[in-house]
Amino acid sequence: MDEESSQTEETRSGGWLFLPSIVLSRLATMPPGIIMTLLLIEIGLTFGLPVGVTGQIGTAGSIAAFLSALLMGLLSVRFRHRSLLMAGLLIFSLSLLGRGLAPNFILFLMFGVLVGLAGPMITPMTNTLVAKHLSLKKRTRVFGLLIAAASFSWVIGFIIIRFISDIGGVAVLVPCLCASFSSSGPIIGF
Repeated sequence: MDEESSQTEETRSGGWLFLPSIVLSRLATMPPGIIMTLLLIEIGLTFGLPVGVTGQIGTAGSIAAFLSALLMGLLSVRFRHRSLLMAGLLIFSLSLLGRGLAPNFILFLMFGVLVGLAGPMITPMTNTLVAKHLSLKKRTRVFGLLIAAASFSWVIGFIIIRFISDIGGVAVLVPCLCASFSSSGPIIGF
């Protein structure tokens, strides 16, 4: 691909909003893992279950993520990458909102499976869109930003989780933090 056609691709990518929306989309996928890791005991107490049982949320989500990743190979050939990213963010947001409102552990677990299904839709599609729309010179810097965004979410995640969990626990934490992060990517749009 020559430099002239690379610049044409960059122009069609949506301009300066492309990068912030990709970074925010990627940033949105990290807090749920942090939340579930740190609050397994509180989740168990909320639903009256031992920690070993609540730890199965991660197992169920991982199995769903594995199956979803296999399916993404087929879907990414058939559908537009941006559409798959937006679908992943929508599923992600709705599942996190459902987790916060779940009245019992079974529903909480089912929404955890949806988080696992959405994760492999977001990360590979952000990488694909960056590779598709940016020149080789700019890709390395943008991939560095994406990795930094994921790392930064761990740093701010602990602080935000501590603050919000003091206010109302899991029922407030999950929908407030994660749904707002997940919706920020499509709001900025590209």
